[in-house]
Amino acid sequence: MIFHIFRMNVEKLVEEIREIIDNDLSSNEWVDPISDYYEKHLTIPSYAFNEITNRMRTNSKILSRLMEIKKLDQNFINNFVIKILKPPEETVFTDSDSEIILQDDTASPQNIITSEVLKAQQTQLVGQVVSFLSIHEDAAFFLLQYYKWSLDRLYQNYVDNPRPALLEYGLTKEILNQPLGFKPSKNDGECVICADTFDASQLLCLQCGHSFCINCWKDHIEYQVQLGSPRITCMEQGCKCTLLGKDIMQICGDKVANGYHGFLLDNQISIINQVKRCLNPKCHNLLTLDSVWLCNLSRCECGSLMCWKCGDESHAPATCNEKSKWLEISEEEVMQNQWLTQNTKICPKCKARIEKNGGCNHMTCSRCSYEFCWVCSGEWSQHGGSFYECHRPKPADPNGGNVITDLDRMSHYHTRYNNHKQNSTNMKEQRSLILANIIKRFEFLNHQHDEATKKAESILSTIHFARTILIWSYPHAYFLPPNSPSFTLYDHCLKNAEVVLEDLVYLAENPAKSTLNSYEIACKTVEMNIESLLRHAEYYQ
Repeated sequence: MIFHIFRMNVEKLVEEIREIIDNDLSSNEWVDPISDYYEKHLTIPSYAFNEITNRMRTNSKILSRLMEIKKLDQNFINNFVIKILKPPEETVFTDSDSEIILQDDTASPQNIITSEVLKAQQTQLVGQVVSFLSIHEDAAFFLLQYYKWSLDRLYQNYVDNPRPALLEYGLTKEILNQPLGFKPSKNDGECVICADTFDASQLLCLQCGHSFCINCWKDHIEYQVQLGSPRITCMEQGCKCTLLGKDIMQICGDKVANGYHGFLLDNQISIINQVKRCLNPKCHNLLTLDSVWLCNLSRCECGSLMCWKCGDESHAPATCNEKSKWLEISEEEVMQNQWLTQNTKICPKCKARIEKNGGCNHMTCSRCSYEFCWVCSGEWSQHGGSFYECHRPKPADPNGGNVITDLDRMSHYHTRYNNHKQNSTNMKEQRSLILANIIKRFEFLNHQHDEATKKAESILSTIHFARTILIWSYPHAYFLPPNSPSFTLYDHCLKNAEVVLEDLVYLAENPAKSTLNSYEIACKTVEMNIESLLRHAEYYQ
């Protein structure tokens, strides 16, 4: 988020300020009046904190921390000043004062925020810079852009050397407290772009004084917005004076201005690296660092899963590097499967070809009713507890009779990787039907429609989440050292996750045999096993 969580040792800060005061021979001129006022009135004069801040302006690090204290309530500020005025031996610090957490007004972590919240935070940042530097909000906006929306960076660098930031936006100290933006030209003249002559009211310029006609400004702005530029500058070659959103609104109207503000927001998001847009194009949420879970997994409330590190769709538990390697080697011709192989299997009992059209691996032959596993073709009754082994490749023969080559391993894991992808696709295609059947079952169990819908949505969301993790669990397993302790532990977690997900999918596809309690237990079990899988994967990464 824009408002970083700062931790500071108040005691150390007071000691640093006391040391500066003690070494300054002229400090009594301003310290004594404040101390005398406190001794007489038992309260701190209103100007005291600002006086200390002004005296510390040459020390950018202390000044930065003082600016953070300034955000706190007045009682804390007064106590802080008192601790500075008291001799060190008289100062008493409590545990609650020794460390402060400074953050935005929202104390609890926010996994998801909206664009409106980010804009509000942006406005609040601008206000803080205005208060700190006593400048206009237009100049404060440009300074924050220059320092990548970091108050800390601005406080530490601008006071010591303001020149680079001012030059970047064509600003001077003399105009910092004035509103910026378009102004009419002082004189009639020629627009150097279109070479037509206009009266002064039809020629506009920024603080640089370079005047152009309204139509040329309009064409320039619209072209830059079409390019997606987050910064539109004066048309004079080499001029760095920059337009504000209000300038674009004035010339081009709401539609173009809103588009420009969207580019500004995207640019801010890319700069601060603490907020990312949800990958779902229909979702307008912004994910924050607080949303990042195990294996760089970030989950939006709309159900979209993203890898925080690379910004692509989540591939947890596989790392970004493992994902790239997997996609490269799995595209080789030897790993290409035909539709028949992917979507049909021979019944182990009657040899009829069975087409898979659901998301569950529990298959029942339509001819002989034999129940078997889609993945390994084994009898389904054996797929429970410690017998659920079809997710593992067959071990190598110690006598050398069945040595598993790397291609064999790749084929094994690729088959299961594709199987989960196909299961996920099948579930999406049948989602509406499955959802309706679960809702119908819950309503039969006397649950209101809205409540039934919410619970059914939650069940399918859990399945989608777990399936996405299991899709990439096999590429990660492929890159683990075979027979290593890390592989053994991970493989155990993977087996358990497979089992409990199949149980939940079966309940979802057969709601007539299910109860709300059975769903809740199954969902919780899936979530716990998926978390265990990710924790093991992250631990060994």
